[in-house]
Amino acid sequence: MSVRAVVLVPAFWVVCSVIALGGCSASHTTPPTTTTSTSAPVSTAPSLVPIVNDPTLRQQVALNVCKAVSGGWEASGLVRNSGTKEQTYDITVYFTDSVATVIGSAQTSATVAAGKSADWSAQARFSAPPVVKCVLVGVH
Repeated sequence: MSVRAVVLVPAFWVVCSVIALGGCSASHTTPPTTTTSTSAPVSTAPSLVPIVNDPTLRQQVALNVCKAVSGGWEASGLVRNSGTKEQTYDITVYFTDSVATVIGSAQTSATVAAGKSADWSAQARFSAPPVVKCVLVGVH
């Protein structure tokens, strides 16, 4: 092997290493990503009651009325106890705007004798938008 070949072979590997490592240097940085929001300010989310649901009991509860009341809204309906013993129904209702954003919640209980029916109602205080919907979300 000639002296020229001995010098060129290591030089070749040095050049390849510099090229390969050049991609790992800190001189190549990605510009930071910027996000701009054009939406209106978001209000604080309402404090929600937890959802617990028993499908068998849920079938015995109807939400019949959703209406504005002084300072908020009220949901009400009827519980029909089809069981053979007295039952307490814990009912959870969410109040939403026209696009299903939850804006309030309420919970109530109704104890109903076996084979009987009882009215129930739940109210929440909140500043209401033009459209409010009542959603029966849980019964247990």
